Amino acid sequence: MASVIQDFKMDILQRREISKLSLNNQFQVSIGSLPSGVQSYLNVIGVNWRWIAENAGLMCNEATLPTSSFATAEVKDNYHGINQQFAHNRIYVESDFTFYIDQNYNMIKIFEGWMDYISGDDINGDPASPTFFRRFNYPNGNGGTGGYKASTMSITKFEKNDNYGRRPSLTYVFHNMFPKSIISIPVAYGAADLTRVTVTFQYDRYYIENTPATSIKSNGETQSSRYGINPLDNVFGIASLKNSTDRNKRLSDLRRKTETRRNSTGSQVMGSIASGLVNRSFRKGLFKNETVAQFKAATQGGSTGKDK
Repeated sequence: MASVIQDFKMDILQRREISKLSLNNQFQVSIGSLPSGVQSYLNVIGVNWRWIAENAGLMCNEATLPTSSFATAEVKDNYHGINQQFAHNRIYVESDFTFYIDQNYNMIKIFEGWMDYISGDDINGDPASPTFFRRFNYPNGNGGTGGYKASTMSITKFEKNDNYGRRPSLTYVFHNMFPKSIISIPVAYGAADLTRVTVTFQYDRYYIENTPATSIKSNGETQSSRYGINPLDNVFGIASLKNSTDRNKRLSDLRRKTETRRNSTGSQVMGSIASGLVNRSFRKGLFKNETVAQFKAATQGGSTGKDK
């Protein structure tokens, strides 16, 4: 009896979200549109805004989800023998992003050009000239240039669709982000490998957009996972099935699995539970001209008439 119950519990636990852990290779980076001054600078050096919007995020092969911490201050003598800590400033930690480099070197041009714009390089000047100088641009705009900080970059962490058609996701949106440094790009003779560039970004803060996971209704429409799903149907993977035939087939399969685990002490209990589930009709209302007594007989007695 104990082994049957344990197996039954394991079947249920394997279908619950607590047993499904997040994978680190399912994410998407979006760069979006850059400030107008930065984009104009990049256009001059041959990087089109459309290429950035459509391809730059896809070139990212590694990233770090942003984190933050608190700066604290210690207060003494409020209570005898106790020192207390209080948070007084939130510190946002810089994030690293690694990108594949295309054969036109657009990814290098984007970040080198962005940093050149920040430092005020004269695109028409000669950097080798002794009279060449830099005057840094304003971070948040001057004269309609839009500054050099971007608030359109984001990283979305998502998962594969589960058994119920849901796809949970979490989006980190960076506010006032700009490249702080470009880490050295190694090249070497020997076995060929893809070239990558790693950029460290600084930002003022980030915020999280928590998009509710979507699931499938019995009629095939999508809905938020917070609404309309029977917990028992979730456990047995029934919620994603679109019609009563498929749902009854799923329950029949569950019944057969249960019967294979029967033993002399626990078979009748487990079998009766599965049998009751299989005989359950999934109709939620009366047919036209159907009486309450007929409805009860159909739903409790095992009739599998067509859904209303």
